[in-house]
Amino acid sequence: MESKKMKIAIDIDKESKHQNRYIDGMSDDFGSTSGLLSGSAQRLAHMIGSGKSNRTLMCYIITGLVVLFLILYYGLGRIVR
Repeated sequence: MESKKMKIAIDIDKESKHQNRYIDGMSDDFGSTSGLLSGSAQRLAHMIGSGKSNRTLMCYIITGLVVLFLILYYGLGRIVR
């Protein structure tokens, strides 16, 4: 009976260490994603504040992305059906 309890305790210990390593890896991933997003937001803010020609370019880019999204959304929707 004691050996079963000991095995269970060892398994729980191993699993908790494994999960801690996994969570540590996730925090590193979230940290790098956060840096990427903040850099993108800063570049976007700079682009908005830098003049009319950049605003026009940004408008074209956003419109193109929305159109591309809609084409992919409806195109893939028809393929799946």
